[in-house]
Amino acid sequence: MNADLAMQRALDHKRVVGFAQLSEEEKTLACIWCFESRVANGGFEHFFSSQEGDLAPYAPTAFRAVGSDRRAEIAERANSVFGPGGVPSTKAERTRALRTLSPSAKLTFDDLEKEYYEATGDLEDRLERYVSERHLVR
Repeated sequence: MNADLAMQRALDHKRVVGFAQLSEEEKTLACIWCFESRVANGGFEHFFSSQEGDLAPYAPTAFRAVGSDRRAEIAERANSVFGPGGVPSTKAERTRALRTLSPSAKLTFDDLEKEYYEATGDLEDRLERYVSERHLVR
């Protein structure tokens, strides 16, 4: 419950100051929230084609910060679908890149989505612990 409140506060602060100005804890929470909500509600293509897709390069770091290494690895693999140049930095560039992905790249997203949904694990508990250990909600 505290993690939800801390995540909401991080998202609210992000809207005011932008992602770059957030503390590391706020970046972690905002990124995980955006990643989780977009992937859960439309998959990786939905995430990458949204404005929140800007956070894709930070997602592995965010998941590792809370101890969710499996999700971090899945996020890295999803990011790598864009090739050695990485995830395009703007929504327009990502949208163009998504339109030109090969069928096998799209199948990779499908496979990663299945892995992601199976990796339910204990993310909520990890987030609660992360928030509690850092005294992010008072």
